[in-house]
Order: sequence, then C-alpha cells, then structure tokens
Amino acid sequence: MKGINLARENGMWKGSKVGYFALHIWVRRRLSKPAKCPCGKKTSYLDLTNKGIYDRNLKNWEYLCRSCHMAKDGRLIKLHKSNEKIKKYT
Repeated sequence: MKGINLARENGMWKGSKVGYFALHIWVRRRLSKPAKCPCGKKTSYLDLTNKGIYDRNLKNWEYLCRSCHMAKDGRLIKLHKSNEKIKKYT
C-alpha cells in the first residue's frame, strides 16, 4: 500500500498550482542537503533557494548559506544601503 496515494494519484495534488510553502516542503524532502555551501563556507544552516523558476524541477533549486543567498537575491546590497542611511541620521 505504500506509495499508492503519492503525487498525481493523490486527490489533493495541485500540480503547478502549488503554494509557496508547500513547494518548499516538497523540494526539501527530495533534494539532499550538502555539508557546506558551494562557496566553501561550512555553516550549520543553509537556505533552500530557487534559481528563478518556481516549479517542481529539482535542477532549479539549490542550498546556499545565508550570505550567498542574500547576495544572489540582491538583498545584501539593499541591507548595506539602508544601514548607510541610518548611520547618516544618527
């Protein structure tokens, strides 16, 4: 009986209409987590990141350390800019 109600066979299957959190859970269960970030940093926590296309193709997903994830998304630059603005006003 194991596996009889998985994926498309399940009545609750949404396919490409899956939500953000459910998709992350689905990918996390299927994509193995490396021991360290591809940049070489060995951290205890790695973020599951997307390469631009939100789908069930595991080739579009990777694990990165937090700093690499923020740099890739452009959030690291925004963080530094906002910190500079705060320093000007203090």
